[in-house]
Amino acid sequence: ERERNRLRRFWFENFRWCFSSEGVLMVAGRDARSNEKLVKKYLRDSDIYAHADISGAASVVIRIEKEDSPTEATFREGCHLSALHSKAWNAGIGSVGAFWVTSDQVSRTPSSGEFVARGSFVIRGKKNMVSKLPLEGAAGMVYVEGVPKVMFGPEEAVRENCKGPYFRIRPGRRSKTDMVKLVSSELGGEMDQIMSVLPAGDMEVEKVERTSE
Repeated sequence: ERERNRLRRFWFENFRWCFSSEGVLMVAGRDARSNEKLVKKYLRDSDIYAHADISGAASVVIRIEKEDSPTEATFREGCHLSALHSKAWNAGIGSVGAFWVTSDQVSRTPSSGEFVARGSFVIRGKKNMVSKLPLEGAAGMVYVEGVPKVMFGPEEAVRENCKGPYFRIRPGRRSKTDMVKLVSSELGGEMDQIMSVLPAGDMEVEKVERTSE
């Protein structure tokens, strides 16, 4: 029973994901096909859509439940999650901008003469812009309905949701595989699961110790 619980998977693990510092689930696409599936199947009327202000970034759906009362902090973290899972990670860019909009502003229907590629969307109306999101995140152990999972996302989200030590993670020269082994040995967690949440590309990590409160 315990082993089954430890290996339990959630629907959002088909994508990349993170809980915001306010406890709101944020789900990010893995590629164009995944972005399209995420938005078509999981973007609801109550949700927020976020995307880095560059092509080749993850679409992020911020899943707002009835009991959630997110502030601008969550929307900013959703924008940051998109930036972390973008082509900027391997491009040597220090920071990028992003935007968030309400779900009714997101469309697959182009205006006449426009073409919308797979995994891309038309945004109608005003974008809420967020600037200078650093290409640095963090990974730590969280418990989702009692199941241990390593979560990667903005550092403030990881700091709030993870009780123990965590790792700051930024683009670097060490292979992702080596970093996954290190995180797994220090935090516990399945290597495949950690591999699935970290960004694509080389990286470096720095452990953050925390005193228990």
